[in-house]
Amino acid sequence: MSDKITVAPTLLGKRQALLLTNWLSSAPETLKAEEVSPQLGALLGLELPPSQKLYLLEEMFLRFERCLEEQASQFVDVRIPLRPAIYRKVNLLLDVIGDFALGYEGILNALAAGAPEDDLRLCLERTIFCLRAHLYVGYLVGCPASLGIWQRLHGAFLRSWQSTPNATLAPYTEALLLATAKPATCTAREIACIASYARQHAHLAQITEIMPKHPEGVFWIPLQQDFHAFPLNRRTPPPGARVLYFSGYDIVTQTQIYLDDILQERARPEILELVNSPQDGVHILEHLIANWGRPGQRRFPRHRKSYRGMLCMGLSQIHAALKQPELSPDLGLSQWIITNESPDGYTLMFLSGVADPIDVGEIITLLPNAPQAQAPQGITQRPVGIIRWVQSETPEHIEIGVQVLAPAATPAILSIQNVERQVEVLVLPGPPALPSASILVTPTGIVTEQNRGGILLAREGKPPCMVYVLTMREQNRHVEAFMIAEATPFPERTQAAGPR
Repeated sequence: MSDKITVAPTLLGKRQALLLTNWLSSAPETLKAEEVSPQLGALLGLELPPSQKLYLLEEMFLRFERCLEEQASQFVDVRIPLRPAIYRKVNLLLDVIGDFALGYEGILNALAAGAPEDDLRLCLERTIFCLRAHLYVGYLVGCPASLGIWQRLHGAFLRSWQSTPNATLAPYTEALLLATAKPATCTAREIACIASYARQHAHLAQITEIMPKHPEGVFWIPLQQDFHAFPLNRRTPPPGARVLYFSGYDIVTQTQIYLDDILQERARPEILELVNSPQDGVHILEHLIANWGRPGQRRFPRHRKSYRGMLCMGLSQIHAALKQPELSPDLGLSQWIITNESPDGYTLMFLSGVADPIDVGEIITLLPNAPQAQAPQGITQRPVGIIRWVQSETPEHIEIGVQVLAPAATPAILSIQNVERQVEVLVLPGPPALPSASILVTPTGIVTEQNRGGILLAREGKPPCMVYVLTMREQNRHVEAFMIAEATPFPERTQAAGPR
């Protein structure tokens, strides 16, 4: 009885392996996720010698890899929350990439001590590549890194670094550069540009066991933690921990050269081929310089909270909501819960309603959610802020980070030269250091260098006034925010009392 149990799987495995071999011989040169998924699942369940299993897995992977970039590119223009059809495609692609990584890791663990070095190197390289691809596709749709993926990536890199000196390790550096660029703060198209840029310049970020001499842009890699890398200026390694280092100094230096070339119109870097306009390229390069060269520090600690509010997003919707003393069902607001806050902003999690498409850089306001929103627990004002990051594990689970611009806003109408229509805008109180100034929030592209001298602002309860722009505080593809001051009217002439 026991002999049959031992022999039967082997015979079945040989038969299934023969079927897979025949299928591969007639399969096309490229295989998409839905085409390779059933056969990959069958292969991973077979009991085969590691060398034979590696051959079949590699043949499948080569066909899948040829169209992996094409499959990922279909998510470059998606917006959160994902539609159900897109969500199913994303899940299938992530599952196939994850299965390939598990397949190579399983073969790696099954290989004997005397296995050919080429087989070891191939398994390690494919594991690192698949884990990096899994992270990249997840970032495109706002999905955070899967549990344990960074520990697996660190382990594969460390083993490859120590045992196979000729291995290609650039995908690991690319994964680190992409993660430290804070992909949750970028749109999917920006993430695709950053991934391409990191692939071209990964050689400039060398990984070492010794802390780099230049202090700017130094990161340390926690090899025993499920995290990518910490900026040295925000956190130092714990005593006795085994860590590696990499520096963003060289890649930031090269990025600054590209940025200067764009601003001075001396050359056209390749990154401009991936964006819609030079201004988008400037924004991405400035983002990379800030995150790889000068990672910011948190100004205030966060405090856990648990109260609800109604989220209103977009200039026109906020303009309409602020003009109404009570919430109207016509606004189509969604309910969110504030999970933590600081003087700088909030983290919000979606609760109920219909979530509008969410973009980084969009302006929002939080409206009281009576009767729960009562002081001091709830929202007593209508704070206005900018969405800085978005994460979504499922279409129903959405989290956003909001930076507060002001505790309240006033809706206003803007009349401006060379713009035929009147523009709905928001006026926010200025910083305490400039009590006479205000902040004007407009749609992007309305205020330009040519027309900023003739701006007429009309607010409810106040006479229209001319304003002039002082500086720009915020610019993204949705809104622009300017520091403004009201023009001082000329003093009226008074008639003299009598002849001199």
